[in-house]
Amino acid sequence: MKKKIGYEFKKSLYCEECDCGCVEVKQGKDKIFVRSTFRQEDVVEFTFDEWEVFVKGVKSGEFDIQK
Repeated sequence: MKKKIGYEFKKSLYCEECDCGCVEVKQGKDKIFVRSTFRQEDVVEFTFDEWEVFVKGVKSGEFDIQK
């Protein structure tokens, strides 16, 4: 049986390094779905445009945590 690429939830490989919950992301046909590994029943959905703008912000450091 073939897997549909992009239709499974994925989490960062860095999640293996921490003893914590992680964010999981799944690309659907026309939406992006996001959930926590701790609360998998609570799923938030975004359009591709919303997701792309958010990812640009992440990559540019807008959401870096101040420690």
